[in-house]
Amino acid sequence: MKTLRPYQLDAVLALWEYWKAHPDSAPLLVCPTGAGKSLICAEICRRLINLRILVVSHRKEIIEQNAKELHELLNCPIGVYSAGLGKKILHKITCANIQSIYKLDLPKTDLIIIDEAHLLSSNADSMYRKFLEKQPHARVLGLTATPYRMDQGHLVGDLFSEIVYDIKLPDLIDQGYLSPLISIPSKSKLDFSRVRKSGNDYNLSALEETFFPHTDQQIAEILATDRKHILVFCSGVKHAREIAAAAGGDYVTGEMLPMERDRKINKFKSGETRLLANVDVLTTGFNFPSLDCIVLLRATQSIGLYVQIVGRGSRIADDKENCLILDFGGNIERHGPIDLIEVKAKKGVDAQFSIAPVKACEQCGAIVAISVMRCPGCGYEFPASSCKLVPQSAALPIISTPANRNRKDIDNVDYRIHRKEGKPPSLRVIYSSGKWDISQYLCFEHGGYTAQKANETWGRLRGALPAPATTLEAFHRVAELHVPNAIEIKRDGKYERIVSMFGLSPRDESLREELGI
Repeated sequence: MKTLRPYQLDAVLALWEYWKAHPDSAPLLVCPTGAGKSLICAEICRRLINLRILVVSHRKEIIEQNAKELHELLNCPIGVYSAGLGKKILHKITCANIQSIYKLDLPKTDLIIIDEAHLLSSNADSMYRKFLEKQPHARVLGLTATPYRMDQGHLVGDLFSEIVYDIKLPDLIDQGYLSPLISIPSKSKLDFSRVRKSGNDYNLSALEETFFPHTDQQIAEILATDRKHILVFCSGVKHAREIAAAAGGDYVTGEMLPMERDRKINKFKSGETRLLANVDVLTTGFNFPSLDCIVLLRATQSIGLYVQIVGRGSRIADDKENCLILDFGGNIERHGPIDLIEVKAKKGVDAQFSIAPVKACEQCGAIVAISVMRCPGCGYEFPASSCKLVPQSAALPIISTPANRNRKDIDNVDYRIHRKEGKPPSLRVIYSSGKWDISQYLCFEHGGYTAQKANETWGRLRGALPAPATTLEAFHRVAELHVPNAIEIKRDGKYERIVSMFGLSPRDESLREELGI
């Protein structure tokens, strides 16, 4: 079996610790696209090889991909139960379409892993809910890159109890596990304020009408790039057909026969077709590491959809330096950099983010922080006096690294109990380097979102889960926390906050032995 990357092993260990303390809970693992979710899933299955496990998802492409990778990684029979794939075989470990199994009375299952958990409906009559009711004794685990539904509702607090590990996208980019994402401003500025909506998102027919008059200009911008593999997300079938024709490319839709769709996708992956347009077909489960350009010729109100689309370009490949995001739908402006999205309430609350000063590269147009002196997109060296700001309402960075972040080396970490009149105490963690320091407050007793973030941060520092219930307990357990040698901070107005940590030491071996892992 392949060797787990450090963060993959940490995710599995965090899960084991959580299950040890909360055996009847349904945790959630957050894994960015390209982080190796299949390897994490395989390691979980390997440790529970004697149990009956069901890996469930909604699309046959994901089922087929999961089954193939689990078989290669575990070297044991893997069942596949999917009408779309023409297979209905059950084994100890089975990958299945929820559409194919939710009405079945299957043998008692010990663990149900829900892949792409953000697509699990909150409706009590949904297929997932009906199926889980038939397996009341099974443990449930969710895997997703986006811990919120397409309607922006957070997954935690509904079926899932807690995020036990959240792998951070910027960390994986910095460590070389994922591809850098860059964005440049488009010349085509569209107004979506009057586009009618259907439910929680824009009406696709209305979006098509908005985009059609600008096709020539947008195609000219897209083809002017030096990108080899351009994946376009369109607003409708007619739109995709028109884009493909104008660009000399091809298109795929959900209406096509599977064989025809697969043939076109394979031509795109081989390089025979440079541009491939699609309509809600390649949003999830599309694995093509060499993809170096994603074009959003659609606007969406959905944070989840936005992040899933952009995530298609995050995988690394030998022939790829970065992935260029061309956003003609105003999505970056609408939702912010994808690594800073935070959904603070279960429903109806937009993501919170702030914007740092940025400038455009004179050579390639990439958007970078005002302080950056070498363009990450083309290597252009900015003159010392370069301060030409990009209008931020028109062009925002697709990812906050390095546009609005700053890395600091850390010499010391100190812990104190912080008290404020009228409020419960919190644990103050002070990171310092010389005369500079920054504080982080872990509010375990405050309830709601702040308590959830405190629990996540405790796990992020490689502390033993479950997180402390009180500040006093946390203070007595600080020896469990590992010390970073560097942190990355982001300024929000006049305040700074920690967004990444580096150089955390490995877990103590005695803890591994205690857990039997």
